[in-house]
Amino acid sequence: MLDPRRRNHLTASALPKIMKDGSGRYISEFGDEQAVYNWYIFGVQQEAGPEAALGHMMEPGLTEHAIRHWGLETGVHGKSEQVFQISRREPIMACTHDILPVGLWNGLRVNVELKTVWSEQRAEQLGHEADEIFDDWKVQTAGQQYVGELDATLLLVAVIPKREMRYYVLQTDSSLCDQLVSLGIAWWNRHIVPRVSPDGCTLPPLSYLKSLRRDEGSVIELPDYVQEAWLEMKDVAAERLAATKQCQEREDELKRVILGAMGDASAGSMPNGNVLRWAMQNSSPSGVRGGGYEGLRRDGLFEQYFEQGQHGVLREKRSR
Repeated sequence: MLDPRRRNHLTASALPKIMKDGSGRYISEFGDEQAVYNWYIFGVQQEAGPEAALGHMMEPGLTEHAIRHWGLETGVHGKSEQVFQISRREPIMACTHDILPVGLWNGLRVNVELKTVWSEQRAEQLGHEADEIFDDWKVQTAGQQYVGELDATLLLVAVIPKREMRYYVLQTDSSLCDQLVSLGIAWWNRHIVPRVSPDGCTLPPLSYLKSLRRDEGSVIELPDYVQEAWLEMKDVAAERLAATKQCQEREDELKRVILGAMGDASAGSMPNGNVLRWAMQNSSPSGVRGGGYEGLRRDGLFEQYFEQGQHGVLREKRSR
């Protein structure tokens, strides 16, 4: 379950999901702008895949291993407790550190990021040097370094297919951090603040939006397109009602033609051999909705409180 505080800040883990490479593909393989927008605006949490779930299960053990390997002092943060931090320079930015040591490591202010690699393909793609890690990791750790005002990130990677641990020291590139954060904040102000979904993104299902638990009494400023959508929705609703009325009138006229041809006969055979029959059936009592009167009927109370109405319907019986 994601920390709900993260919905108030652009997190380092969200940065790779909103950024694209030179070919126009999202840097992250595990989410995109739509997932990020839907999380911040609607609270729709992206479902974690089995690899991510296994990675979370392994975090306590990886945390212990990282602390021992690098000789870290964790102090009040404990040995397996993640640390949520908000940037002092840009309060809209935040991140969650897997480990945030107390004091310095080799004279450097550092954090620790834990990763797992499960697929053979990604294991082959992952290099052994700091500049050979995946781009989404570079972007995420740069965001963490900005928020924590760090000198470096210690990256521990469990490469499952190769049954090995890899250790990286990612030095902070301040110019890269500033550039990524600037792009992230621009995205936030372009989409989250005005509640304008990114191009090509789809909203959650209507059933989900209807079921949202809303903050009673809260009033927000809506973007211009909402007013346009509201006016169009009213026009569509009016057209639907008019069409429904027109369809009902046409149906009644056709029914009148059929029953007029049948006269007082209860049924009639059409040229194709099928038989139309005017049949009477029970109507639902107006006092009980949804057919709930069946229980009253079983208890012998139906006849005491309700009168059974009937209405006629045309039924078609196909010839054999």
